[in-house]
Amino acid sequence: MTDFPESELAAAAQQAFDLCAGTPGLVVGVAKGADTWFGSYGHADSDTSMTPNTHLRIGSVTKSFTASILLQFVEAGTIGLDDRIATYLPDVDDGLTVRMLATMRSGIADYTADPALVAQIIADPTAPRTSAEVIAAGLAAPRLFAPDAQFAYSNTNYVILGSLLEQVSGTPFATLLGDRVLTPLGLAETWWPGDSSSMPDPFARGYTLVFPGATPETPVDTTGFNPAWAGTAGALVSTAKDMLIFARALGTGALLSAETHAMRIASLAEAPALGPGVDYGIGLMRISGWIGHSGHIPGYRAACYYHPHSDVAVVVLTAGDIVAGNCPDGFASASIPTDAACMSPTARVFDAVSQALGHPSTTPTA
Repeated sequence: MTDFPESELAAAAQQAFDLCAGTPGLVVGVAKGADTWFGSYGHADSDTSMTPNTHLRIGSVTKSFTASILLQFVEAGTIGLDDRIATYLPDVDDGLTVRMLATMRSGIADYTADPALVAQIIADPTAPRTSAEVIAAGLAAPRLFAPDAQFAYSNTNYVILGSLLEQVSGTPFATLLGDRVLTPLGLAETWWPGDSSSMPDPFARGYTLVFPGATPETPVDTTGFNPAWAGTAGALVSTAKDMLIFARALGTGALLSAETHAMRIASLAEAPALGPGVDYGIGLMRISGWIGHSGHIPGYRAACYYHPHSDVAVVVLTAGDIVAGNCPDGFASASIPTDAACMSPTARVFDAVSQALGHPSTTPTA
């Protein structure tokens, strides 16, 4: 027996998955105390079912790992949140501080909006891209606004922070990640790909409509795409089992002191660019009382959240990033038209599961 309604969760997740047109498979995990429940739907490959042990790319949930390591350095007094970035990385100046990058208030453009870099990735998505390369693309673009003037989500911020951590520690990010997050939490199936396009077995194949030539009938298989361009902003690979552990650790501050965790929660502020009612802080999002992070990298999506007042963690990992529903004309992500509401698969399933748990969330559409 568990403290949550397994049959209602299973029914809600199945109903939501049935509306996720174009998504071949997904895994849902729920934990409350020592009780856990997993639901696996669809396929990881043509002849392999999804399971809680299936590896998938988790995209921008990586930012929560990077920010957690950053805050450990802040606790130790090695880095100050209000230190100028130029103190560590002279090429990044303009009065920017560590805090501004961590809270997405730097005004530095997102390198994923650079047409030249995007064209290179599309032309050869299997080629590795270095952190220096993508940072240079972000810094070369005009600043979006003056430092700390407003919020704008930018992957460049978190690749810079990853480089800062390596510079200060003299240690590769893979080692920092293992020593400071993966080993303490026992996340044996969470994997830093570096410049590799491979994933550990078993893994799910990912599919997208956002690459040239994709159609709803023949989406592009992104499994072999190299995620190095996402770096410390979005390259991690994990499983639903590991992410459920991380969701609770992130939400409770298990990797940090109580004081530092409280400061992290206090950093959450309105982030209207992410949707109504969404807050963003230091590698952390808050949506309808749930705190954690969402992720997206071509072919995959992830949602990793914890509800502090009910002590419940929920994760959703999908083998496909395809938005489906009655989407508006010109919707940024290619989508499959249906009669349902326009939503990404993770948002649709997370909303259904959170409602079944009695703590409904309205996550951003995509």
